[in-house]
Amino acid sequence: DPNSMPVAKARAFIHTVLSPLNGFARLPIRSALGRVLSEDIISPVNVPAHVNSAMDGWAIRFEDLANDANAVFTEVGTSFAGQPFSGTVDKGECVRIFTGGVVPEGCNAVVMQEKAQAAAKSITFGPGVRHGQNVRYAGEDLKQGAVALAKGRVIRPAELGLLASLGIGDVSVYRPLRVVFFSTGDELVSIGLAYGKIGKAHFFGLPGNPVSVMVTFYQFVRDAILALQGVNPVPAQPLLKAVCTSVIKKAPGRTEFQRGILYLEDGHYKVRTTGEQGSGILKSMSDANCFIMLHDHVGNVEAGATVEVQILEGVV
Repeated sequence: DPNSMPVAKARAFIHTVLSPLNGFARLPIRSALGRVLSEDIISPVNVPAHVNSAMDGWAIRFEDLANDANAVFTEVGTSFAGQPFSGTVDKGECVRIFTGGVVPEGCNAVVMQEKAQAAAKSITFGPGVRHGQNVRYAGEDLKQGAVALAKGRVIRPAELGLLASLGIGDVSVYRPLRVVFFSTGDELVSIGLAYGKIGKAHFFGLPGNPVSVMVTFYQFVRDAILALQGVNPVPAQPLLKAVCTSVIKKAPGRTEFQRGILYLEDGHYKVRTTGEQGSGILKSMSDANCFIMLHDHVGNVEAGATVEVQILEGVV
């Protein structure tokens, strides 16, 4: 159809009229999974909060080491993750330290326990120790006052863990999107790939055949829903290159999303179609784990050609 709008242009047009919801609520983080942040989260602390050890071993003063030779130190205490060493470390002394333990003042390297030899309180370190090795500095991951999570971020399990680690108990999120679904009357009327606004509501008119509905939902409605929920930026659907093992018949002039099965063989991604691609064949969608994306300028595809595929798992 020479009058049809290309997929990329249709997506761009839709996004020109989308704007996030302006309603928001404050929720405890236990209830915030899957919601979208409506404000930046500013870190109230340094992460990590203290200079600490990345390994089990001994904290030392690097300058006390002999050049390229074994050095013997005296262990004067222990630093645990929840109980730091409170004394002072003098020349030739070291502190037994465990992962996450605060590095004592004056120490600037941690030698992992596998690289040392202990005989009671006498610890021998070999050559090759570097200044600052196995030391994690305060604020190295996140500095106090920095943006920990930006407005528009979806709160997933990792984000919940970060929020909890910062001591943040509740967050401001956009209100849930209200979505209404309805189907039209009889088979004599065809709505057609339609989009518009009715008042403040966004309207998507999807095709009647079930597979066509799913394809157009993935390609247009998914991104619009994420944008309206305040997700920023809307994550792009990842594309992979794969060798197509099926012959695909296609006329140039429109973009097609054939249903495919992506698999790994001999270290290379390959893809084949799910068979018949009729827009009413739901099995083609059920069997698929990807779309084979054929752009408008593409014609027939021969077996062995490289194509782009869009993975379905995790898209919605």
